Amino acid sequence: MGAEPRLADAPSHTQDPPQRAARKPAAATPAIPLPLVDVRRKKPPQLSFLLRMETLRRASRVISLLVLDFVALYSSIFTALMVKAVLRDGDWAWHASGVEARDTIAFAYLVMVLLFARGDLYAERAQRPGLPRIVTSLIQVMLVALVFAVVNGEQYSSYYIFYGTLAFAIVTIGCTRNLYERATGVLLDTRCADPLSRRVLEGRFRKLFGRTPHDEIARVRFERVRRLLRETSLPLADVAQHLWIDVQCVWIHRCHRTAAAT
Repeated sequence: MGAEPRLADAPSHTQDPPQRAARKPAAATPAIPLPLVDVRRKKPPQLSFLLRMETLRRASRVISLLVLDFVALYSSIFTALMVKAVLRDGDWAWHASGVEARDTIAFAYLVMVLLFARGDLYAERAQRPGLPRIVTSLIQVMLVALVFAVVNGEQYSSYYIFYGTLAFAIVTIGCTRNLYERATGVLLDTRCADPLSRRVLEGRFRKLFGRTPHDEIARVRFERVRRLLRETSLPLADVAQHLWIDVQCVWIHRCHRTAAAT
């Protein structure tokens, strides 16, 4: 008897079946040529202009509100100090009240800005809360300032400067915010009601879409005519009447001319 073949003598790899061996190798995918310069834009010019205008509008809104709040808070502190001087000493201490108001405005204004920002009082017009949120934020400002003064060991004969300033601040900031809302509302209404001339409108439309409004209306009507003719069995005259076109012969001639051109 012959010796049986050993497993170690078997080939190291299996042979491919005849079908796989006869199959042709797949052709390589041709490489797509790419342009030397990236033709994509990061953002369109119109969009970048709108983004710049939106950023400018937001910055102007926040800055104007910050200035109004600063003036209102300074006036509140100054008025509270003046009232205290008049009631206690019978003297209109303009200089002393101004100096003390300048010394205390920085910390109070910083705390007020932070709490107002937390309460969305510098947000968009539609998102800004009203007087209740202003009163709540001002009470929080008074409490923070009072705790800070007590911790630092400040001595006061009375704490009138805190609740007196709070009372005047509610009035002044509430009134200035109300006037601001009314003034900006009038400006928005005037801007929305300001009609554009036909030349300006056509120029902006052509700049954005590359054609006049009249050409755009004609294009949309022609597309509707083509869709109705393709999807329905209506004659062209009935289609023109369906689209509320009075001069049918002119419209039919235009459709034939446009169809021949395309």
